[in-house]
Amino acid sequence: MDEVLLPLLLEIERGLCQDHEAVWV
Repeated sequence: MDEVLLPLLLEIERGLCQDHEAVWV
């Protein structure tokens, strides 16, 4: 379960980071 969830969480975090960066910039 964790092995499958970890990659998904990383992708979500990347997406959130990109969104935040776009908003801050």
